[in-house]
Amino acid sequence: MKRTYLSPFEVFQWAWQTLAVNFWRHVLFLFVLGLALTVVSFVLSYILMPDYTKGMWEFMTTYYEYESMEAVMTDLNRLVRLNPFGRFVYQIINLFLLALSMALLFGYGLDTVRGKFEGVKELFRKYVSWGKVLHLIGYILFMFFIVTLPSMVLSFFLAFLFPGKLGFLLVFLVILLFLYILFRLILAPFYIIDRGMSFIDAIAASWTDTGTPNAISIIGYFALLFFAYLGFAFLLAMFQFIVSNPVAMMFIFFLGLILVQIILTLLEIFGLSHYYDKLAGAAGEEEALV
Repeated sequence: MKRTYLSPFEVFQWAWQTLAVNFWRHVLFLFVLGLALTVVSFVLSYILMPDYTKGMWEFMTTYYEYESMEAVMTDLNRLVRLNPFGRFVYQIINLFLLALSMALLFGYGLDTVRGKFEGVKELFRKYVSWGKVLHLIGYILFMFFIVTLPSMVLSFFLAFLFPGKLGFLLVFLVILLFLYILFRLILAPFYIIDRGMSFIDAIAASWTDTGTPNAISIIGYFALLFFAYLGFAFLLAMFQFIVSNPVAMMFIFFLGLILVQIILTLLEIFGLSHYYDKLAGAAGEEEALV
């Protein structure tokens, strides 16, 4: 297949136009999905690790009452020994929920940019299965243990072995390499949910279809999202000079931050969906993983 180069500015324009159509439906979908996952995670934490959860809540709400850092560390060491098995099960379930939310969110992005969204029930039917969720978990673990963790360890050792400007330069090069690999593989979840690929095949397909020019383009797209965030944050900060009531000002500010985060997340999903659809094309009717 002939490789196509996509400009980050064009993709941003496509994503913004997609967001503008049915704007509040998009916002409501992401808000409800995030709220549901937060509530489920919170309930599970109280069921599986009640002592740890209550202890962490007390720790966070009374943090400024500690008299020394030694007291803080002593309390943290006590907390990490609570409910070890429950915390392990909780992390496993949270990993499953993360993969499930990725399937729904990326599936929503694909159906939206293709103009084929037919409801949440249809998202589950098309993009959610045990096989797809398990391969998304495989992708998440691969990205952490094979890409992210080695980059962190290498950066630490380079900074330790080469202090000064040389160490800073080497760490900077490692970060650039990490970002390059990350954005070459960032489309892999779409291949898993849309084409039913294994996570290994999806990673290989993402690496092949993006190529270096489009990996740089995706980096540029995320840079545009970052500048958009700064712009939104600046506009919210301007409310300090418009709203005189401090309570109303804080309410509008934090509500605005939530809305901005939702908007940027939607732009991220729609942008990546456009990249995938243009680079890989819509999938045919392929058999889903079981």
